[in-house]
Amino acid sequence: MNKKIILILIIIIVAAAIGIFILRGNKTGQLPPKNAWVCENGQWIKAGNPTEPMPSESCPVVEPDEPIIEPELEETPENGEDTPEELPDTAQFTMEEVAKHNSKEDCWLLIDGKIYDVTNFIASHPGGNEILAGCGKDATELFETRPTGSGTPHSENAREIREGFYIGDLIE
Repeated sequence: MNKKIILILIIIIVAAAIGIFILRGNKTGQLPPKNAWVCENGQWIKAGNPTEPMPSESCPVVEPDEPIIEPELEETPENGEDTPEELPDTAQFTMEEVAKHNSKEDCWLLIDGKIYDVTNFIASHPGGNEILAGCGKDATELFETRPTGSGTPHSENAREIREGFYIGDLIE
């Protein structure tokens, strides 16, 4: 009989510990994003392996009973289309500016008119240092043909990863 009581007590303690862990854990009920910076208790915490640098703005401390105030979203026109004054500002760079970022320590790629700062990706690029051939240049053909690699275009996954490094558009 003592063994049954001990077993029941262990089960109750484990269930209580799991309940406390869940209740004190993620209060939003959402999983943290993968490969991003997450604000927790006034500090930026890595979730996965973020490709972008730690955010420069401060991470607010939210008291447990303090409601989180969501930013007000601008309403879209009745037709649902954005008007030119509502479109977000996109950084624009000249080819001369792109050409300045041509090293392993500072590498921008121009691909299909969009500019990507891939400096922090170079070390984890599956093709090794082949990415360096596009630094400071129009790398569209390199990206689409991979002449020193497989000779095939990059995968959809590579294209999705690339978008995480987007910083602006080329202006003529």
